[in-house]
Amino acid sequence: MLRLLWMVVAVVIAFFVCWTPFHLQRLFFIYGYDHPQFHLINEHLFNVAGALYYVSATVNPILYNVMSAR
Repeated sequence: MLRLLWMVVAVVIAFFVCWTPFHLQRLFFIYGYDHPQFHLINEHLFNVAGALYYVSATVNPILYNVMSAR
């Protein structure tokens, strides 16, 4: 049971780490348009979020495999 709990915690943390930059970029795009360095910050967030899309798709199977009971 404890092993299952740690797996769920790891998957939830991985989800938040992978998807937080995307949501920050969207919020900054909507509310931070008046910021003097808007384009620079938005470009960096866009690149980081884009890379983490792919990491998100691959991290769950890796976590399940590493944390499995086999």
